Amino acid sequence: MKFKRGLAIVFLLLAVLTFLFSMPSITGLVIFDSEFNGTINILGLIFLIIGLILFGHSQKSGETLERRVDVFRKGHKRGSNEDSHYFMTDPELSFGLSGVVSLYEFRKEIDSYRAMGKEGEDLINVIRQEYEPPLLEIVASHDEDKSSIAEDFLKVLSPEEESLGERSSYKKLSREERREIQLAFRNWEGSLDKKQREVVNKYGLTGEVSGRHMKIRQKGYDDNPVTASLTPGDYRAGRNLSGHIIKMLEQNMNKNGN
Repeated sequence: MKFKRGLAIVFLLLAVLTFLFSMPSITGLVIFDSEFNGTINILGLIFLIIGLILFGHSQKSGETLERRVDVFRKGHKRGSNEDSHYFMTDPELSFGLSGVVSLYEFRKEIDSYRAMGKEGEDLINVIRQEYEPPLLEIVASHDEDKSSIAEDFLKVLSPEEESLGERSSYKKLSREERREIQLAFRNWEGSLDKKQREVVNKYGLTGEVSGRHMKIRQKGYDDNPVTASLTPGDYRAGRNLSGHIIKMLEQNMNKNGN
């Protein structure tokens, strides 16, 4: 990407220099006839077009890379303090304009939200729905180093999962089940697609349209529905919906000592 952007700048500079060279009023050169100047102008136009194409392609490539959530370690050895040396890309710029956040900064920001009470928890839920699915994908990958880093970020987002997991009386979905639901409902367009129907059937759910919404319930637990809009206006709608479905299923698992 950097190479293409640099090459684009070179061609754009050549275009500018070519146009300037063909203008006697600026350069003072009047020894070339109009036909030669026309050739110079055409050459400058070619440089300009090539430069713009390369620059546009580099920008597009950059946006694609920046919107991908990833984790990495930087500047330390295994076993030393991870908080300042574990990093996650931040495509939504939720933690600043740099597009990258360290585990230390991530933990500090999330802790400040928790101190705000309910309003802060709502903000954390938005961040969780945005970043938890891709972090879970990294955890499930074969890259042991990245998987470990992603796990640390997930523990900051959902510390209660670790404590709940230690309580044998509390039942919850496995990480694989959570990931299956999150991936299926990542894109919610107001109706169940094929993959979503498979998940709905697998977990004993039903979807009933009521007005402008769909009520999703688990069979046998009609008093605990999840409401989904038939006209979602936010790209986060699917991720929010998957989070609500997971929460509903886990609540139902722990009702009446089931």
